[in-house]
Amino acid sequence: MNTHVTSAPTRSAPRSAPRHDAAPAIRLRSIVRSYAGVHAVRGIDLDFAAGETVALLGPNGAGKSTSIGMMLGLITPDSGQVTVGGLSGGQSQRLRFAIAIVANPQILILDEPTRALDVQGRAEFWIAMRAYASTGRTILFATHYLDEVDENATRVVVLSHGSVVADGNPADIRSRTGVSVVRVSIRGGSAACANLPGVIDANAIGERVALRTTDPDATVRALAARDLDWWGIQVSPPSLDESFLNLTNDSFTQENTGSQELS
Repeated sequence: MNTHVTSAPTRSAPRSAPRHDAAPAIRLRSIVRSYAGVHAVRGIDLDFAAGETVALLGPNGAGKSTSIGMMLGLITPDSGQVTVGGLSGGQSQRLRFAIAIVANPQILILDEPTRALDVQGRAEFWIAMRAYASTGRTILFATHYLDEVDENATRVVVLSHGSVVADGNPADIRSRTGVSVVRVSIRGGSAACANLPGVIDANAIGERVALRTTDPDATVRALAARDLDWWGIQVSPPSLDESFLNLTNDSFTQENTGSQELS
């Protein structure tokens, strides 16, 4: 006896429909981008919902690549707004970084990579960067956060007015000022710290005094030798911030002086 079993054709489960009531995954509002006076994108308004699969079509020069570049944060629109996943500036920075390392390059050049990142985002970024550098890759970055330089750079190059004014490791750059800070709580405030050796100036908030000194050892020894009521002493080495300011201010002064002498 032969038995034939006929089954209904199997259909794949339908894809879930996009939720149009939710905030869009990508939103373009009046975005405009021109190159040399020629419009590549003219005031596009589009929403792409979560769950959609969208094909972006058009002939060469239609603005596809420019639109995608703006969505990825690789191209800045001349005007208008691009929002990706509700993206903050910090999320855009993360996306740019992910795109940068996807090709596994031997050299990374980053311009203010942690701008707009929150504290946690900055910490996570530099953990990834240190791991990346440990494999022998070269990383060059520009930043305004000097704490990032101190914690992550093996070499620092300081530029001012188009010239190199310092080149060395962070400790070398810090030592350019030679000024440390001794912080201490003391009864009587800064008046009680008068004439301590090495002290350039003293700033006090109540009984907490910050002493800028060229010889912190001598300053602390003299403080300990005096019959004063003090506690909570801290000694900080020369800061990268102060060295940076001194180096760039010195170069500005020298440039101005030189130009006056030549005139």
